[in-house]
Order: sequence, then C-alpha cells, then structure tokens
Amino acid sequence: MGRTLTGHSLADLRADRSPELTEAIRLVLRQVERPRVNLGGSGPPGRAD
Repeated sequence: MGRTLTGHSLADLRADRSPELTEAIRLVLRQVERPRVNLGGSGPPGRAD
C-alpha cells in the first residue's frame, strides 16, 4: 500500500476505485465487525492481525 491520505479530500476517496483502497476498506470493516478488547493487561494480545 504505502499511500497516505495527506492532501486527499473525501471526494477524492469516494472517487477512488483502486484495488489498494478497496482492500484497505475491507480490512477496516473486518476490524470494526470484530473489535479487539484491550483491558490493559500485561499478557500477550488475543489477536495478531
């Protein structure tokens, strides 16, 4: 990926149909559907994605 959002408007993002943006959206939506619970413990994380 390597691209940043600096200098891009929301209109730019809405018009962007690139595979990279599509994949980034898919990853974000997957994380929203399965949020991590972090209670600040000292143990290892439950997920590594």
